[in-house]
Amino acid sequence: GYNLKNKDFITENDFSFTLSVLPFKPFSAEVARLAHSKNKDVIVHMPMEPHNKDDYGLEEKTLMTTMDKDTVLKILDQAFGSVLYARGISNHMGSLATEKTRLMRIVLDYLKKREMFFLDSLVTPRSVCRKLAQSIRLRYSQRNVFIDNESDRAYIRAQLVKLALMAKNKGTAVGIGHDRVNTIAVLKEVIPELEAQGYEFVNLSEAVQ
Repeated sequence: GYNLKNKDFITENDFSFTLSVLPFKPFSAEVARLAHSKNKDVIVHMPMEPHNKDDYGLEEKTLMTTMDKDTVLKILDQAFGSVLYARGISNHMGSLATEKTRLMRIVLDYLKKREMFFLDSLVTPRSVCRKLAQSIRLRYSQRNVFIDNESDRAYIRAQLVKLALMAKNKGTAVGIGHDRVNTIAVLKEVIPELEAQGYEFVNLSEAVQ
């Protein structure tokens, strides 16, 4: 949502992948429109409160654990107004927020009422999101592999191979990466290679359960 520098990767291929777009940014709506035009899923990458929040520059309208329900719902409405065509939410940061049942119940109930889904980026092992999602029968998935915690291309390739092996063993697997130069370069190489081996890349809406 900060810029359109990688818009060609959205528009110039038929790869199936999902764009998680930060709301309230200069190009949030445009990125979402481009993705939708190419039949790629869009979700809101919703900023949520991390542990040690003073160590981070928090995004605009980050969901905080101290917010009342009306404030949370208002921000969620605004976020979906900012990121057009979004079919669900993933959490940006949120190591504290996703541990808090009260806040996440508000978020997940919001999604349930709108027949949307939640992707847990799983930034804390103490996340309550899976249990909450199951309790209200919300469509849900969680991150299996971060593919680019390091920017080295060999590392990213190895993470994608790891993701593929997980998918082979489990049926599906979810990888999360960023719109960085090396990440995109490796994806352009590896996606066709894995497809040739019989792996299928799908939009996230096809992988949530």
